[in-house]
Amino acid sequence: MSIGGCPTVWCRLFRSHPFAAIILLLLTFSTTSGTLSGTTTTPAPDNIPKFVLTDGGITCIILQAKLELLVPYFDGKSNQTKPFAVYSNASVTGKCGTDNEIIILQWIPYLSEGKFNLTMDFSKVPRSPSKSEGIIIRNITFQYNLSSKVFPNTNETGVFTVSSNGSFFETPASTGYTCTGQQNITLFGKRDVVFGVSFLHMEAFRNSSSTDFSNKTVDCIVTPGNNSIVPILVGVTAAILIALAITAFVIGNRRRAQGYQSI
Repeated sequence: MSIGGCPTVWCRLFRSHPFAAIILLLLTFSTTSGTLSGTTTTPAPDNIPKFVLTDGGITCIILQAKLELLVPYFDGKSNQTKPFAVYSNASVTGKCGTDNEIIILQWIPYLSEGKFNLTMDFSKVPRSPSKSEGIIIRNITFQYNLSSKVFPNTNETGVFTVSSNGSFFETPASTGYTCTGQQNITLFGKRDVVFGVSFLHMEAFRNSSSTDFSNKTVDCIVTPGNNSIVPILVGVTAAILIALAITAFVIGNRRRAQGYQSI
């Protein structure tokens, strides 16, 4: 049965609460036409660099990923950013251990007067009543040489270091970690550097001579990088606004029904 020439719920909602109807329409369109970051599956490209740390015949760390560092600098006129990819020809050094392991990737970019070093510090997370033993990267440090040959017209030269502490890429012990989506980690220093990681597959604290990954892995599902909070907030906000719009519609209908009865 139509009311006042409005046979649909949308029509009645728009006539009684136009503002709520507009919000609901916009939210419906945005949530049905968009996709959340990190929920789609992207096939891994060929030749993803693979880095292996071996000590005494034991391969303790395997790290395969597309790694990129966005280094900011000032060219005398404006702020610029130069990307540096870590290729498979980077040398691998580090330390195997029981509770802590370190992998260091070192390379010399084209025209650079010094080496670049990317260090990742792995740690075991002790078992607790709420969770089992795990593995994290607790520190990431990047050291680079700033020179005019690599950074044209830069007003600064020398060796700079940036780093970040946290609980990156947490996974249960004796389990690998995979994540296809892009994850950006800010490394803090005089000028912050963005460390981008994608198509990641890693294992640490291994006790095997094999340089192949095991079959036991945990996938990140939704990218836990800096951008993952945005779709979560959007979804929560959308749910709240939709609930408010529906509540306003129901209250409006009840008031009109009471008005009809009083007449």
